[in-house]
Amino acid sequence: MDKDTMKKNLEDFISKLKREDPKINIEVDITRRVPATSIPPDRPFIKALSEVVSEVTEKSLRYSGLAEYPSPDSYFRTWKGQYFSLGDGSLDHMANKYITIEDLMNNAKIFALLPHRMAKLKSS
Repeated sequence: MDKDTMKKNLEDFISKLKREDPKINIEVDITRRVPATSIPPDRPFIKALSEVVSEVTEKSLRYSGLAEYPSPDSYFRTWKGQYFSLGDGSLDHMANKYITIEDLMNNAKIFALLPHRMAKLKSS
């Protein structure tokens, strides 16, 4: 879905809400537009990360690009590196954001194992 379609859908939804409650006063304003980004799953970093995440968490890596939305981490969209996040995504950008001890420990294990795994992939 492109930006214009998304904006129109939001405006249509808001119009419907305003008909139900005239006190609602919401406007859609797109202040900037940045492209979505993703990293192909066949990249060495993603392969190594997938292996390590599976070993540490016993779960499969969920691949996702960064969609087009404003967020405090929007600088990642222009950064040419690759990164990952482990924790409860439903808490992202919330006032009560936290990470569990288990997720924190898993992050530490993954960060410790990942460089070694990447070195093994590069040497093979």
